[in-house]
Amino acid sequence: MTPNNVRALGDNRQNSSGNFAAVGPLGRTSIIYPVIVPANSVAPVPCAGTTFYVTVATAPVDIRPMSGVFNTYTNGKGLKLKQENAFPALEIRNQNAFPVVVQLFVGFDEFIDNALILANTGQKLVAYPTYPVANAAAVIDITDRSGASFADINGVEWYALQREAIYVFNPDTGATFSLLKADATGPTDPAIGMIYPVTSLRFPTSGNYRITAGGGNLNCIVSELYQAIPKAAQ
Repeated sequence: MTPNNVRALGDNRQNSSGNFAAVGPLGRTSIIYPVIVPANSVAPVPCAGTTFYVTVATAPVDIRPMSGVFNTYTNGKGLKLKQENAFPALEIRNQNAFPVVVQLFVGFDEFIDNALILANTGQKLVAYPTYPVANAAAVIDITDRSGASFADINGVEWYALQREAIYVFNPDTGATFSLLKADATGPTDPAIGMIYPVTSLRFPTSGNYRITAGGGNLNCIVSELYQAIPKAAQ
């Protein structure tokens, strides 16, 4: 019998001794880190490394290694430092007047991507249940969630990059609904779209809108479709 303090020898692939294999030096981790940076603010990225790479950015942002100098980056750009210049964390500065969704690869190794970054690898089209229950309210506010977090109909959290479209489904056999600008107060205000009885509307636009009935609840279903990336697990 092999003593408990003796490691299995040889190059065979069978652990004949019954002992745990020796553990060598562990590598340092690299991660994908998504974050929403509010308007005119700085967000910390608590990830160490020698490399970072912007896989998603809905607008230009400034990034620096901790105590370094800010430089502007857009989707598809990054920085690789020498080992002696490894950083303990990063900072992202958003000087825009609106929030920006950013996803970074951060770590100690090079990020490999041989694909053209035209459609932001990793993003999906995700439905947001704006008004999922018919006859639930007399006013439906359709607020653009681009640059913000939201939960889909299954409760999964996402970061919205941009809205793909608004979808309104009208099963009512008599009512016609108007899609209005956000500050409209009633169905007679100027409309940007009409939803006739037993029809649906797909409106591919960003911005804030509203549907009102002018009395009584709205017999319709409203959803929005967003290009989005998953929120990081907490």
